[in-house]
Amino acid sequence: MTGSKRVAYFLDDSLGGYYYGPKHPMKPHRLSMTHNLFLGYDLYRHAEIYRPRKATAEELLEFHTLEYVDFLTKCNVKHA
Repeated sequence: MTGSKRVAYFLDDSLGGYYYGPKHPMKPHRLSMTHNLFLGYDLYRHAEIYRPRKATAEELLEFHTLEYVDFLTKCNVKHA
């Protein structure tokens, strides 16, 4: 497979435990279905598997405004 692209797969059990709301496209069952397909088609054999970690405030600032990061740090979220 010379020249083929590498695949990174990020997996953590806690990702499916957060409810994003009725209008958000991300649903826990979608993550479960994706994971089952990933395993069922043996795609894990061709991927690098990682466990995600929480981003630091500095990392968040690479993509978000300081006001937004401050807001997030003040939120009281059960699944944080």
